[in-house]
Amino acid sequence: METPGIAVGQRFESLGPFQRHVWEVEDIYRGANNLVHAKLRDLTDGATYRTLAPEALLDQTRFRMVAADGA
Repeated sequence: METPGIAVGQRFESLGPFQRHVWEVEDIYRGANNLVHAKLRDLTDGATYRTLAPEALLDQTRFRMVAADGA
């Protein structure tokens, strides 16, 4: 599924006053409500997942894209 600016395998660091996490896009899918979702896996804790609208990942006040090696 095409989602401008977001692809499976991309990594994003969450920003803000709390502990930062690096998330990897594991899947992009269209939900029952016909909205596109990005399924993210926390690379620090592989058992933690989040589902967000792709637009949220592109919000530079919430996330920044990072290189695959975490740099």
